[in-house]
Parts: sequence; C-alpha cells; structure tokens
Amino acid sequence: MKIKINNKAFLYDFTICYYYLTFDKVNSAKFDDLASFEEFMKENHPDVNQNDFSSKYAKRLESLQADASNGVFKHDDEYTTLYCFIGGDTLYSSFSYITIQEKMSAYQDGQKKVNDGYIHTFKAQNWSFDQMNSGCYKIRYWYDKEKPEGVYSIHTFKDKVIFEQEDGQIHSMIVSDNYYVHFEGKDKNS
Repeated sequence: MKIKINNKAFLYDFTICYYYLTFDKVNSAKFDDLASFEEFMKENHPDVNQNDFSSKYAKRLESLQADASNGVFKHDDEYTTLYCFIGGDTLYSSFSYITIQEKMSAYQDGQKKVNDGYIHTFKAQNWSFDQMNSGCYKIRYWYDKEKPEGVYSIHTFKDKVIFEQEDGQIHSMIVSDNYYVHFEGKDKNS
C-alpha cells in the first residue's frame, strides 16, 4: 500500500510478505494491502486465526497514516513489511525479517523432529487392524466424507501408525515398519 506524505514528494510503502514451504524450499508472496491478503487467507486457509496479525497491521497502518497526514517522513518507515508464515493453525508475524526467519526455521525444525518419517494421514469413521502370520499388520479403514462426525485420523510413518481421535487424543499406536493400509469402503457394515 502506497501512502502519500502530505506536502512532500515522499511516500510510505507498506506491504505484507507471506512465506510458505514447497518441497523444502522457502517461497514468498507479496500483498499490497490487508484486504487482498485476507481474501487469499479466506480462500486458502480459512481455519487459521488472523486476529493478532490483523491487529499488528492495523496499528502500523494507523501510525503510518498519522505521520503521512502530518507531513512527517521517517526514513526507517519508508519501506515497511509485515512478514508472516503459517505454522499449524497459527499465523506467525513480525515486522522483522530476521525474527520471522528464525521463527520459521525453529518451527520447521520442530516439525521435522515430530514428523520424522511421516508418510500420510487417512481419515476414517471406523478402523481395525490385524497382525498376519507374516508379522505384517493389515490396517483396514472405512470413511464416508459425507459424514463429518466421528472422524479419526490414521497417521502413517515409516516405522509406526498412530490412531488419533477427533479431540487429538491418541487412541492407539502400532510400532512397526511392516504394515499396509487399505480402504474398505464408506460403511463398515456394508
């Protein structure tokens, strides 16, 4: 957003820089105003809370607009960027590039440790598992996307399978690298 400074030839340039990770490479997208960023978030990440981010943006915008209308030009504020990234269900933000890079790096390192060997998450209303004579675990699950209630998450890793309830509580876990997961249909009774 360009903010013209009253009675001066200068202006403030206020942008949002959103960082995201694709295939272990950090990318970024720039937004010129809060409305376009909120539209992007609403379309792509509607479950992420933006209250803290929006408050930071609004306070800095108010400060820049007050200085501009009073004809005050601060060289340090000529180019102002609010940096951000999504970690889980949180939108982390900072006006410091270094701070946001540190937070993003710490978050990514934590996720790599937590999700070491992560393969995929299956959604299921019902599931069962059996150990076969070969020692292999056969994990069967049933899922109907039209029925959003009672959904478990079956998280598969290289060396384990975790069965998680809707509330985040771990229901069960298999520690083995010898398993397979099979979709059995929409309804366990069919």
